[in-house]
Amino acid sequence: MYSLKGKVIIKLVMELKTGLHIGGNAENFEIGGMDNPIIRDPITNRPYIPGSSLKGKMRFLYEWKTQKVSPDGEVHVCKTTEEAENCIICSIFGKSGSEEIKIGPTRLIVRDAFLTEESEKNLSEIETSADFVEWKKENVINRLTGTAKSPRDIERIPKGAEFHVNLVYTMFNGFNIKEKENLEHVIHCLALLEDDALGGYGSRGSGQIKFKNISIIYRSAAYYQGQEEQKEMVTDFPNLSELSEKIKEIIAENIPN
Repeated sequence: MYSLKGKVIIKLVMELKTGLHIGGNAENFEIGGMDNPIIRDPITNRPYIPGSSLKGKMRFLYEWKTQKVSPDGEVHVCKTTEEAENCIICSIFGKSGSEEIKIGPTRLIVRDAFLTEESEKNLSEIETSADFVEWKKENVINRLTGTAKSPRDIERIPKGAEFHVNLVYTMFNGFNIKEKENLEHVIHCLALLEDDALGGYGSRGSGQIKFKNISIIYRSAAYYQGQEEQKEMVTDFPNLSELSEKIKEIIAENIPN
């Protein structure tokens, strides 16, 4: 029988070490305006980080780490249930739509990330060409003359801005999936992202991030029936790279088999 074992809630603060660009809609830009805008909340006009962008980059990095990148460069999918049960990528991030593969629902939920109150206040006070962002010029250099040509502007959320990041990893009973090991991989994947880049223009300096103020909570199935208290596995841990070295021990101490 299949059943819910519990949920692990991971809360972090993401600090931008360089400007961040995650593209939005440029269909309605005016002449002289911005043709490479960032994505914004349509109600508040505040910049945010879509969960799909964060989860997609995590999956991309871990496909490379686990040697799951195919020659055609497409997203990795397993062909059989047996293969998927032993696949870190499919069991954490999701499998193909094949009805023949039965490893349960996607384990990892990555929610949209929004500015902290302090960062929202700080960004609202800066004087730039548009609210909450900076405009950065991208130049193309002529290889013979060394002169810049065709400069273009891109919007970036400035260095120092911070976002609340929330992930939920759901653990099940009954499936032949190594749930605890997968949870370890989620933390390792976040640590890997710190040494890469999020969003566009990463090779040109954008998108360097750092995670801090990390808290991890475990809520068993009994918690949702009012029969148990949640377990504070980690509280305001300052350093993700150090946490990734200790996470296996922390999971073993707090989550029953």
